[in-house]
Amino acid sequence: MPEHNIAAPERLREIVNAFADRRVLVVGDIMLDEYVWGEANRISPEAPVMVVEVRDTTYAIGGAGNVGHNIRSLGAHPRLCGVIGDDMMGKILQGIAAGAGIDTEGLVCAPDRPTTVKTRIVAHSQQVVRVDRETRDPISGTALDEMLVKVKHAIPTIDAVILSDYAKGALTDELTETVVSLARAAGKPTAANLKPPRVAPFRGATLLTLNMHEAERASNETIRCDADLHCVGRALRERLDCRALLITRGADGVALFTDGVEPVHIPARRVEVYDVTGAGDAVISASTLALISGASPAEAAAIGNLAGNAKVRKLGVAPVTTGEILEMIG
Repeated sequence: MPEHNIAAPERLREIVNAFADRRVLVVGDIMLDEYVWGEANRISPEAPVMVVEVRDTTYAIGGAGNVGHNIRSLGAHPRLCGVIGDDMMGKILQGIAAGAGIDTEGLVCAPDRPTTVKTRIVAHSQQVVRVDRETRDPISGTALDEMLVKVKHAIPTIDAVILSDYAKGALTDELTETVVSLARAAGKPTAANLKPPRVAPFRGATLLTLNMHEAERASNETIRCDADLHCVGRALRERLDCRALLITRGADGVALFTDGVEPVHIPARRVEVYDVTGAGDAVISASTLALISGASPAEAAAIGNLAGNAKVRKLGVAPVTTGEILEMIG
């Protein structure tokens, strides 16, 4: 697949500088990332495991919350719409979001399910273990009804919608299809990061993003070379009836598929990789903001690719900034 020079740096900088004051509704699986920091200098006498002496505990918003944090960090205004539990972790999550300037009006409290929490225990800068507390059952009843009401209320006030699927139950088929339909009817672009094999409800969205493994699962095909990638990307884009399909390829950059043109390969920048966690959130956040700031799909993909490159230079779940993307444009 040939590489392409998408646009002059001046054009990309112009698009990024237009992110300010855009409004984006982020709907999906919101979670809290808990980091337990410590030191491990001895083995437990109870079992052959390390004893971590805790020095500090920090929190960050993850999943769809991290998409919202990226939107805010890029100068725009996100509104989060998702489900949290009636628990202390839910209150911590709300406090972090509010402190970051993220609108939490769309959050729904569901007493019958916990706030999704991923706890990472880190010793000497190395992750020792991760503990997940969650339920993956699809939301229903009052929680689903409240989510639908909040989405319908928000659509007229925003410029775009991002659906952030982490397979934790927030994006039911009914909710997903309703969001896509309402956004299309209102002329608002919808972007989504998919979590195969469930992809059909996202049909008709404007921009869909997957990584290579997800593209293989969605297509039930193995991607061994560029020719395979070309076939899979084209078939998925047509099947899902989206304006653009973006497949992220890690160190190999991204591949963009749109109607009527050859696939576009945008190579990754060579950077020192510290942590790939949250790179997909950075990509879809920046790509969506670029689209509603006048970018073509190829320009949006290029900017999203740079945002992903900027993210992997950071440890842990952390948003990227416009300054970091502008630095990557160089």
